[in-house]
Amino acid sequence: MEDITIPVDLWYGALDTSTVHSPDFGKTLALRLAIASHTVDPEQGGSILWTRSWDILAKLKSHVSTR
Repeated sequence: MEDITIPVDLWYGALDTSTVHSPDFGKTLALRLAIASHTVDPEQGGSILWTRSWDILAKLKSHVSTR
């Protein structure tokens, strides 16, 4: 996994109480990736993909080259 050399965006909601999601909200995973953006929103829960979808997609789009 440490060989991944493209940007990776990790998004977590601090209010997520699910036992199947990362217990440290991706902190360990972010440290293992060379180019990782790690966002923990203190006001979001496990539905962050839907509640912050505009921001997540904008971040993903920022990685795309427009040559």
